[in-house]
Amino acid sequence: MLSILSAKSPEGRMAFFYSEPTIQKIGYCSHDVSSLRRIYEKKGAEGLTHLEGEYTLVLTQGLNCIVVTSPVGAMHYFYTVRGGRFFHGDQINTILKQSGLAWQWNWSALGDLCQLENLTGNATLHPAIHRVPPGSILKFGDGSISLKSTTYIDTIALRPPDPDEAVKAFNESVATWAGPKPYVSLSGGFDSRVILSSMLKQGIKPHLITMGTSNATDVQVARQIATKFGLQHDLISLQLDDFLTHAPTISAITNGTKTSWH
Repeated sequence: MLSILSAKSPEGRMAFFYSEPTIQKIGYCSHDVSSLRRIYEKKGAEGLTHLEGEYTLVLTQGLNCIVVTSPVGAMHYFYTVRGGRFFHGDQINTILKQSGLAWQWNWSALGDLCQLENLTGNATLHPAIHRVPPGSILKFGDGSISLKSTTYIDTIALRPPDPDEAVKAFNESVATWAGPKPYVSLSGGFDSRVILSSMLKQGIKPHLITMGTSNATDVQVARQIATKFGLQHDLISLQLDDFLTHAPTISAITNGTKTSWH
């Protein structure tokens, strides 16, 4: 196993020196793993914080670990420290099993979930397990954690508002992430229809999917849109029994951040 060293940098800061760390990418990013490793070797963890996409990057070598989250933080990642060991992952259930923590309720977070239908801040339903904040670099080494976070608003360059430039940027982003065989989860809602309109404007014809039942409004609207623009459309029929059967898996994947209503 390759060794890990920690030492003072010339500026007096504690630095991690990895030799070929493993890199896990959760979510999507404009760079593949090989490119991410080159960026890290050249610029350190700071170079991984503002790449295009929504992602969490996990760099590990032995017991040392660095977690980098993109500014919006859409890809949730969690951690706890117990007995000087760092337990982390994208599912709280996995952290519980690995760390041996007994279940406890974070009553404040549970209250938020019941009242607001989502959690606030970086809390989870367990008081000892925390979410890595958006726009963060979390480093674990020598039994301790350092955490540096930047709020999303601070990453946006100030410039005069321009609706045309906003639409242009949106279209460019849609085209970038559409890929050669795009799918759109189309409902009767505003968000998915705006994405679809951007694709059609740019000559991109996605495969549409809609979840629901045949008589649902979302399905009826999506079918009319698919017919009008000659797009392939598939219905994923959902029944109550499907939810009851898969509820434990759904709860584990969403980490208790959503109620059954969602």
